[in-house]
Amino acid sequence: MPGRIASIPGLSAVFLILLLLAAAGCSDHDSFFRDEQPTPLSSDVVVVGDSTAALVAALEASRHGASVLVFFDQQTVDSWLFDEGCLAAGDEEEANISPAELKSALAAYGGGKGQGWHYDLLVENITSDMAWLCRETGLELTLESTFLFRPANLSAELLYNRLCNAALDEGVRLMAGTKVLELIIDEEQNRAAGIRFNGENETVREAYAPAVILADGGILSHEALMQKLAPAVSAASWRRGQAGMGWQAAMRAGLDMVETDLFSYAPAVEENGSWVKARWPAGTLLVEGDSLVPLAGLTDEEVALRLLNLDGKPGYLVIAESQLGSDFDLSWPRFAGIDALMKAYHIDLPSLRLWYLQPWENFYGVPVKAVAEYCLGGIAVSQGGEALRRGKPVQGLYAVGEAAGGLHGNGLMPGAAFSEAVVWGRFVGRSAAELAQR
Repeated sequence: MPGRIASIPGLSAVFLILLLLAAAGCSDHDSFFRDEQPTPLSSDVVVVGDSTAALVAALEASRHGASVLVFFDQQTVDSWLFDEGCLAAGDEEEANISPAELKSALAAYGGGKGQGWHYDLLVENITSDMAWLCRETGLELTLESTFLFRPANLSAELLYNRLCNAALDEGVRLMAGTKVLELIIDEEQNRAAGIRFNGENETVREAYAPAVILADGGILSHEALMQKLAPAVSAASWRRGQAGMGWQAAMRAGLDMVETDLFSYAPAVEENGSWVKARWPAGTLLVEGDSLVPLAGLTDEEVALRLLNLDGKPGYLVIAESQLGSDFDLSWPRFAGIDALMKAYHIDLPSLRLWYLQPWENFYGVPVKAVAEYCLGGIAVSQGGEALRRGKPVQGLYAVGEAAGGLHGNGLMPGAAFSEAVVWGRFVGRSAAELAQR
């Protein structure tokens, strides 16, 4: 990698390239670069990834006058983040909480190890930024609990397409089918200068920009990185979408990485040879080693923590058929008697048989374990969102969303991931545009 970028392509070449880039629509992306064109690309801002944070940052940067290129391989929809909902804060009449109360709750989920300035940015902007998102996309939110709003009308796919189309309308170029290989950094000035990437024919190209935003999520999809950084951790099947190009480029560039083996976990059950997100009916019992734990009143996070304490061994969810309500469709294996269930799963626990008054009736049971659902570690960032290298911010190089590490502490509050994607996406998009235009 050269130590310094000596020049940037002229405006006439940039204009010619941009004339050749045509956006047909977000739901049917084209690969906009052409291998027969050796001329490097150039823009004010380069965004790596098509996550919610990436698209929000790209749209916001463009709205502030920046030319923006968005690089991603295959379309990735943040279904998990979207379905989980967003934080409710700021509007006390509707949410019935104050920003201070929300910040306290965020800190509690993080075990007191999260970044206070990160929480401040979230709670101060979540109300206005979610209102912005609703205006841009037509999204409607309903209050579910004290701290949580849920989407009421759109699907994750529709929200993705509307964000894409809004970005395209603002002149953002979506470079689908591309893979980011490495960052270009001006070593003397310690500032971003662009990226190297390739596409369908594996031809290496450059895209020069004074601002680069890494926003393509965590590493839960990247088996090699997971094996290297967190070999004992199983990734949630429903989070295997993003490719972790930003992480790989960051590691190659020697950026500071924090707590790369720290994740937020969720319980998952075994179904048809894979582990899927766990749902359980009222009355379900958790067999946890030698202990029996009724799940009534326990959150997913609390159950996942119990399962993590089993050191990789699965627990088991058990319920008698007579306890099932008529409205709960359960796909777990069905057994004729508790003894048959215990034999099938090699459970030697007499107290489980004694737990039920009618151990001869039909039972449902399934293995359950904790899987990684969200990367809490990642690229170290400054309070301004810039990536750190050897403890110093790299000017113009940002990490946002799941790519940024060390912000939440040891736990992620429900709704925080989607809220962060929108709040930090807008914040970093504005910052990148302002930097590029100085």
